[in-house]
Amino acid sequence: MRADEIGYDPTTSTVVVSNGDDAIPFVAIINSTTQTVLGKIPFPGATGLEKPTVNPADGKFYIAIDSNPTYPGGGIAILDLSNPSNYSIAHIIPLVDCIPGGIAFGSVTNQLFVSCSGSQFSTFGFEASYIIEVPTGDIKANISGVSGVDQVAYSPVTNYFYATAYQDETSSGSPSPYLFVIAANGTIVQKIVTDNITAHSVAVEAGTGTLAVPVKEKGVLVFDLTTGASSTNASSTATGSAATASSTSGVQNLVGNVAAVLGAASLAAWMLL
Repeated sequence: MRADEIGYDPTTSTVVVSNGDDAIPFVAIINSTTQTVLGKIPFPGATGLEKPTVNPADGKFYIAIDSNPTYPGGGIAILDLSNPSNYSIAHIIPLVDCIPGGIAFGSVTNQLFVSCSGSQFSTFGFEASYIIEVPTGDIKANISGVSGVDQVAYSPVTNYFYATAYQDETSSGSPSPYLFVIAANGTIVQKIVTDNITAHSVAVEAGTGTLAVPVKEKGVLVFDLTTGASSTNASSTATGSAATASSTSGVQNLVGNVAAVLGAASLAAWMLL
């Protein structure tokens, strides 16, 4: 029906694509060098599939499962791609009351940031995301109030996770869109106002930590990410309101200054830089 999100492993030239809208959701495994589909793994009973990503520690792909009858809160599947003639699911890590969206590995070995989707509040009545240890599933951080998340990213430059969310601790399930900046220990460092629930994508340029977020009214906001030792307010041209930076002991605060607002034409040029 459609491809949703993809993961890429440059060491093996492997691309994994989530296809969550089919009657039986599946992932497709593609060789990026030969541009051929090597195989598929079905997920019978799953209501959807979200982000696949590679764990640098073991070289395996992990993928977020929305939910299924066995795991109503969703789960994280570990894929076994060792046998090209028999790709399979090696293990599923169940999640409690999440229904995950984006996932990302950070600086701590075998720790995975798991964002929970908008269905979390409507199904379970609360809002949170998590940092878990894999493959045990032990929760290392409960990031209360961050939910309604689709895509996430991690920057090795800043050592922060970024989550595009439209629910937070004040929203009670209503749209309240922010870009959350989250430290490796699960602390919310800052939240930057976006414009509505369509602002669900985020990308980080690996070398500089520059952050790009598309929003409805302005196009693509590009943030120049710098750090400071004290709490700072950063103006967000997406809404004209302040994006607050919380003061956190032991964690440098991020100042999200909008470096540029790109329309469709200039975005193409920026991506070529």
